[in-house]
Amino acid sequence: MSRDEKMIRLTRMADLLFEARSAELRRAAEARDAVRAQISALLRPVAEEDRQNPAMMRQAMIYESWASVRRSELNAQLARRQAEWLQGMEAARRAFGRNQVLARLADPARKIPGRD
Repeated sequence: MSRDEKMIRLTRMADLLFEARSAELRRAAEARDAVRAQISALLRPVAEEDRQNPAMMRQAMIYESWASVRRSELNAQLARRQAEWLQGMEAARRAFGRNQVLARLADPARKIPGRD
């Protein structure tokens, strides 16, 4: 196998790795965003007219008590999802960098964006 063939194979592998890491990053972002949406959905302000009704205020207090516990659980889950996303971001950056270096080695005439 010639040097050019090896570079082509390496470049293709780097492309595939970058695509895989990018897909993982997208999935991690979607999971993180889903948890954020669940937290947002728990916010339920009490309507002004319900503030005058003791039964409605009691219901609101019961709900808020439950929602507070649920928010705590979701915030812990969000922290894990954010950590996964950050790890995925780092993996995607490395894969992108490898991809760019191999592409540059395969085609030395190729210009690097941002550099003249």
